[in-house]
Amino acid sequence: MGELRDLVADKDALPPGYDFAMLTYSQLSSDWESQKQLGKKTKSEPSASNFKTEYIAALSHGAVVILDEAHNASGGESTTGYFIRERLLANAQGCCYLSATFAKRPDNMPVYAKKTAISHANIKATELEEVFARGGVALQEIVAGELVASGQMLRRQRSFEGIRVEYNFLPDDYEEHRVIYNTVIGLVNDIIEFEQEVIEPYLETMSKALSSGGEKAEKRKGTEKGGVSNSPFFNKTHNVIRQLLFSIKARQVAREAIRLLGENKKSSLPLPIRWPPSWTSLATPTATRWITWTSRWCSTARWKTP
Repeated sequence: MGELRDLVADKDALPPGYDFAMLTYSQLSSDWESQKQLGKKTKSEPSASNFKTEYIAALSHGAVVILDEAHNASGGESTTGYFIRERLLANAQGCCYLSATFAKRPDNMPVYAKKTAISHANIKATELEEVFARGGVALQEIVAGELVASGQMLRRQRSFEGIRVEYNFLPDDYEEHRVIYNTVIGLVNDIIEFEQEVIEPYLETMSKALSSGGEKAEKRKGTEKGGVSNSPFFNKTHNVIRQLLFSIKARQVAREAIRLLGENKKSSLPLPIRWPPSWTSLATPTATRWITWTSRWCSTARWKTP
């Protein structure tokens, strides 16, 4: 630490022989100046390790910043988010954002407004969060489309060109699947009903009791009615239904995989990344067949091994 401090402390340029500086987002989370500006409780003087953030802030003037996994670089009123927006990007010449889920949450969006056309909206960071929270997925898609049209966003995605998709219907299991599905959805509805009939009145009573002190009791954000209004990736009810639809077809999928193995074919079963394990692969040398699932049937796609 001492050697690094001697190398960069009170400097505003890279040391001789160096072309760029790299650091993790977590190293910005204790920036003294950002915490002070956010009104957070801080020591009267910055700590000895604060020289790193001061150096990066000084280095940012006229620099080009690359934010890998950029959705982790923001976060509303977090110290890291404030530092990147106000002490890094505000002085930088440009920024390259890298992210597969750039619009992960509404509070991610202000960091992009600093160096993209989103800034033309002339909206404060807190107001921008509210706009995207209200606009939801539809607004995210509109903004993403406009950024692509303006040349400020490049989409990298694979094409399914040349891939044949086959659908395996399961009519013999319809009644069994219907009973299982309706039972689980009934439980989900019971939870939502419990929230409306028990939790909401209880919170209202608590709020009245706390109102004299200027406080109130409220639900955690994103939990209203099981989170059904959240975007699908972060929607707990949506994920329960996805796992339900997968589970009622798992037996048939396993049988199909075993059948393919019996034909000396390679069978890969990709699962959504949020469910461990993210995928299971059983390999044989001749061909490849992917088995995936949709909301109504088990589908399979086949293509030749390269």
